[in-house]
Amino acid sequence: MIWYDFIFDNPRNPDVRGIPLGRIKQLFPEASIKTWRVTLAPPISRVVTRLHPACYAVFCAVRPFRTHLLCWIRKR
Repeated sequence: MIWYDFIFDNPRNPDVRGIPLGRIKQLFPEASIKTWRVTLAPPISRVVTRLHPACYAVFCAVRPFRTHLLCWIRKR
């Protein structure tokens, strides 16, 4: 299964709640999970791409700025 979701809550919208990796592991305790932090935080990406589109790659290289988790979940 492929999982893609926020890992942090949205401070401006209480209806958007992140799901951290620990919770995903609880949901699939018997699974093998490979993970990647992806997607630059949308508020950051909107600002930096206005400066220059190449800034997206530079800021995306900073792991704490990536706010989504992509998981490959498979049965063991």
